[in-house]
Amino acid sequence: MAIWSFVLSIVGALLVCCWIGLAGTITAIPLGITARKRIRESGGTLTGDGLALAGVIIGSIATGLAAILFVLNVFFSVASFIGTSN
Repeated sequence: MAIWSFVLSIVGALLVCCWIGLAGTITAIPLGITARKRIRESGGTLTGDGLALAGVIIGSIATGLAAILFVLNVFFSVASFIGTSN
């Protein structure tokens, strides 16, 4: 799970500009949180806490970036529409 969280967050971060990667970044966050919980509860038999944490952090940053890009896209689209209707 930790590896999947990390991979999904990296691929999602690379594809967030196309909006395709948003599914990966959003999925990476709960997957990484769940992986970290299972790693803690395993008593040392499972490893990969760093990968899970990286997946959560990168997924959160990329999701936040996507939200900012979405807001900017809407803002500039409305501004462009208002500017051309005069």
